[in-house]
Formats: sequence, C-alpha cells, structure tokens
Amino acid sequence: MTNVLERMHITYHPEQDRLLLRVDTGSAGEYRVWLTRRYSELLLGLVADLIDKEGGMQRLASREDTRALLRSGALTQQGGLPALDATEAPLPLGANGILGYRINYGRDQPELVTLQLLPEQGEGLNMNMNPPTLYLFYTMLEQGGSQADWQLRLAGHRKDPVH
Repeated sequence: MTNVLERMHITYHPEQDRLLLRVDTGSAGEYRVWLTRRYSELLLGLVADLIDKEGGMQRLASREDTRALLRSGALTQQGGLPALDATEAPLPLGANGILGYRINYGRDQPELVTLQLLPEQGEGLNMNMNPPTLYLFYTMLEQGGSQADWQLRLAGHRKDPVH
C-alpha cells in the first residue's frame, strides 16, 4: 500500500505485550501492524537515524509545519480513529493486521521518506513521510514504548531534550 496517510495511532495491548499501529488512509482503508518490543526498538532507532539526516530532533520539532500538526491534535489519545471493533473501513491487511518482521526504507524525493513495515512474507504497509510526519511517528512510537514500560534503547543515540 502507498496511499495518502490521513491518521495514525499506536496503542499498547498488554494481553499481547505488543503495540498496534493503525494507519488510516481514508477510502483505501485502515492498515494494522503489530509491533513487538524488539521490532519497535529497531524501528525507533531507524526513525531516529532518519530524523538525524533531516537535521535532528530539535530542528524537526521546531518547524512550523510540525508545530501546526501538534496544535491540531496530532498526538491526542485516539487521533480521531474509531474503536477497533467499530471501524467500517476496508482492512487490506485483514482485521487482525500483520506482525511486523522486516523494515525497508528509501527516499524518492528530497524531503520524503518511504518506510515499509512488512511481515515475514506477504504484503505490508508503505508510508510516505515528510519530516513533520516522521517526527510525529517517532514520538508516537516512543510514547507507545513508554506506555508498555519497555524502556526502549537507542544504541548510539543521545536523548537531547526537545522542549
């Protein structure tokens, strides 16, 4: 899938000890990807590296387009997505989604990163992210890891305060 990303949300599910990433693409449907602790740590490190290449966490956090997304409620509790059982949107990866296994990334345009979250075999999720969206994704992933009390480590990354 490579559709317009409208909303995304990450929720911790203690019964599975996993994070569930839900990405709403509007008419194309909702994509669900389960993230294990190990996968989340790898993904967080990769996204941190991509943010470093965009100028760093401070620079992305202070951009006006990032701040506008934050003011519009981009990191609110539900992000505008309906409850899991209530959705009527198409579910291209199935109602249960996929278990994240592989991560690919690339750049098609200067300020656009393509991030692929894939199962061991089969179709997955392709997201085109500009720098503000990349920053918000990192923040959501970090918050999900905190909610799970996973204490995710970023090898080789220092944690500079953003605010």
